[in-house]
Amino acid sequence: MTKISKHKLVQRTFIKATPEKVFDTITSADEWNSFFLTGCELEPKVGGKFIFKWKDWGPDFYTTECPGEIIEFERPSKFVF
Repeated sequence: MTKISKHKLVQRTFIKATPEKVFDTITSADEWNSFFLTGCELEPKVGGKFIFKWKDWGPDFYTTECPGEIIEFERPSKFVF
C-alpha cells in the first residue's frame, strides 16, 4: 500500500525572459507547435477555444487531441484554461 505524505511540494523555475515574452509564448499555437504539440489551435482570448494535438508522440507514438476553452486571459499574468 502506498503511504501518502502530508508534506507540501513546491516547484519553482527561473525563466530568463520578461513576463510578457513568457505569456506571448504560452498563448501562441505556433510556439506550442514548435516544441510540444502538432497542429495546436488556439484563440487567445476569454471564451476562445483551443485544441492541443499530439501526433505519434512519446515512446508509444500515440495520437490524441485535448479540446478546451480559455477561462481567464490577462496579459502578462494570467492564462487559465
